[in-house]
Amino acid sequence: MQVTITQISMKLTNDNEVVAYASIVFNDSVKINGVKIKKNDVGKLLVLLPESESQKLQYVVPLTHKLRQHIDEQLIEHYFKLKKNVIKNANENIANQKGNGSNGN
Repeated sequence: MQVTITQISMKLTNDNEVVAYASIVFNDSVKINGVKIKKNDVGKLLVLLPESESQKLQYVVPLTHKLRQHIDEQLIEHYFKLKKNVIKNANENIANQKGNGSNGN
C-alpha cells in the first residue's frame, strides 16, 4: 500500500518561531493533528511531528526516510502556497481600499 497525503489543513501564525500549525490526512484514512512548521535560527523551515512535551516521546514516526521527506516537502510547499495567497489577498485589499478612496479610518 502506498502512503499518500490526501489533505492538508494549515493555519499560519504571527510567531517568528512556529510559523504554522497543520493537520495531515493519509489515504483519506488517518489524520494527524498537532504538526508544527518551525523556523530555525538560520531561517530554514522544519516540520515537527507531534510529540509528548514532558517525555519528548514522538507520537508519529515515519519509518522510512522517503516518507519523512515526502511529508516535509508537502507541508513546506503547502506553507509557501498559503503564505503567498495571504500576501496576495492583503495586497488586493490594500489596492481596493485605495481605489475606493478609503484611507482605512
